[in-house]
Amino acid sequence: MKKKVNEITTLYKCRSEGSRNNGLLKSCDFQFEFVDGFPPNCPLCGQKLHVISKGRSVSELMRFGYNLHTKKEDK
Repeated sequence: MKKKVNEITTLYKCRSEGSRNNGLLKSCDFQFEFVDGFPPNCPLCGQKLHVISKGRSVSELMRFGYNLHTKKEDK
């Protein structure tokens, strides 16, 4: 499946621990990059998938820049 140029995707990973599916699945390390939208469930064990960060978010970058700017003004 080819990714569209303007398509925003998010990396999700399953964090379930221990055996799942009545012991048929010893551990679940599923991860996949889904198109943005609702948080999906793991197709292997059914647990809720968690977002894996790809670095700082826009709000974190802006907050960092603002803090640097205010520190320069204080000097």
